[in-house]
Amino acid sequence: VSVRKAAGLAATDIGTDLMRKAFNPKSGPLADQAQPEGEREALAHLFAGAIGSYKNPLSLPRSPSGRPLNWSGKRDLNQLMADS
Repeated sequence: VSVRKAAGLAATDIGTDLMRKAFNPKSGPLADQAQPEGEREALAHLFAGAIGSYKNPLSLPRSPSGRPLNWSGKRDLNQLMADS
């Protein structure tokens, strides 16, 4: 929501598409045009990759027993070790 608001994008822009529009190296409202194009492109990939990886429930790491882990802290590490 914060990226969407800051970029002035529509509520229908979500996920990786939202990040790619917001940080588009040539036209993204959140792309810093003072930076070299390669760095702007890398930042767009970083944000799109992060939202794609962490917002998608299928991408959550799983313990050996198959239980999803969200790595919210020591507790999840302890769960992983206990399941091993």
